[in-house]
Amino acid sequence: MIRRLGLLTAIVVLGGFCGLTVNVKHLWAGSEDQHDVSVIGKALMAPIPPEAVSAAQKFDDSLMTSGEVSGEKVYLVTDDRLIRTQGLVRKLLAAMNEDEGKWVARVLDTEEPTVNAFVTGGKYIYVFTGLLSQASSDDELAFILSHEIGHSVLKQNLRREKDATTTLANLADLIGAIAGEKHAKNVGAVTGALRAGYGQADEEEADAIAVVITRHAGFDPLRGLDFFTRGAREQDQARKKVKQDLDKWKRDTEAAVNECNKRIRLANSMNANGQRINPAWASETEALCDRAEKNRVAYNQAIEQYNESNGQIATAAIYSSHPGHQSRIAAVTALTDYVAGRRSLESLQKYQQSYRVMAALKQTDSALMKVATGGGDSPGSAQAGQESAHVDGKSEKTMSDQLQQLKQAFDDGLITKEEYQAKRKEILDKF
Repeated sequence: MIRRLGLLTAIVVLGGFCGLTVNVKHLWAGSEDQHDVSVIGKALMAPIPPEAVSAAQKFDDSLMTSGEVSGEKVYLVTDDRLIRTQGLVRKLLAAMNEDEGKWVARVLDTEEPTVNAFVTGGKYIYVFTGLLSQASSDDELAFILSHEIGHSVLKQNLRREKDATTTLANLADLIGAIAGEKHAKNVGAVTGALRAGYGQADEEEADAIAVVITRHAGFDPLRGLDFFTRGAREQDQARKKVKQDLDKWKRDTEAAVNECNKRIRLANSMNANGQRINPAWASETEALCDRAEKNRVAYNQAIEQYNESNGQIATAAIYSSHPGHQSRIAAVTALTDYVAGRRSLESLQKYQQSYRVMAALKQTDSALMKVATGGGDSPGSAQAGQESAHVDGKSEKTMSDQLQQLKQAFDDGLITKEEYQAKRKEILDKF
């Protein structure tokens, strides 16, 4: 999806375009959770299917022929901005042992700045000049590019065919039918977004891969976060400025209305007492009251639009395919600490998909993960390695052993029923 840079709704959309569907009998068919550790591991181990590569090439041919993306006119850029982008992509692909000769990076320009980058599931990466102008460092741009590469290497456009997001969109359609015509347009926009792009779980996975790729390629994932931190600050400042302007407008409007009412009361009192009203003063009062009324109507319309905008922002946050700025920042900082050996894998569990990606990388014995963490089986201490034991090749046996031991402790009366149920849930949640 392409998003324009607006005052209240400036949202950076990374990897939002997912318009290609490829009919491939792939590893992830079936009813299993498409965001499970084992599925992510299979996706990471498998090459991008030729069918997906071919479909992405056809999309690129169409883009070049039409000069449009999703109805928006775009212009191919071949200057220093492309050279910068291609150089970073080469470094990132080299860090992944990917054949850079089979990947294509394109830079696109638009009349109005578009802050976006996307992939279509193959080996074509698209970046808009609006995003390049806002990515102030190579660390920032490298993180964004790694995020996009992550969508492709995770095979998310194929996995999402079995994802629960489709069911959610169908449910939203049903809600729209119940709500009636009044809300049909809004619900339709939401369901369209649900079906068009990656889900939040996909975006969280892509961020996790981006942390590993950027660190492996010699970039700083935390510096890459500056892009999102700056965006969050700018959004907050913009909202604050709009609110301040509205508050001043309200005060000025109330003052004008009060002055008008004061003059009207005075005029009524003078009329009641048979006093003569100065024509100039009367004319001035009429003009003042007219301005006050127009100002009042305009303010009420503005505040209604403001409230509607806030409602749309809140709705967009609920249905957004991207995690909120602060959630994203928290997850990436935790992931960076993990790959640097400053925390254990278990400590990432609150960031569910980030945890699952790291668990999948460990489970598949990924060379990428070993280099990113400076070698060894796990970041940090031997204790961290022991705490992460359930994600190695013996994960199923380890889980079974833990459950059996827990059941035995319960049967022997060593723990209460409540303790047994809580611990059992904790073990299962880890897997």
